[in-house]
Amino acid sequence: MIRQTVEIFKTNVENITDATRILSELQEIYPALRINFDLDDCDHILRVEGFEPDVERIQDYLLQSGYRCNLIG
Repeated sequence: MIRQTVEIFKTNVENITDATRILSELQEIYPALRINFDLDDCDHILRVEGFEPDVERIQDYLLQSGYRCNLIG
């Protein structure tokens, strides 16, 4: 059964320019997901909501882009 989930990642993305670029690229790869950053949070949160998001691929994408990305919880 496929279910909607929310995944929260701690990142080291610090500026809005980088966050905007990452969001644009992730939305292109995963158009069915709702994705956003909370750069005001001390953990620079990346929030991904949708039907079973591919956590490992999202982490790999950020790592390949030069950022840390750790699943919280």
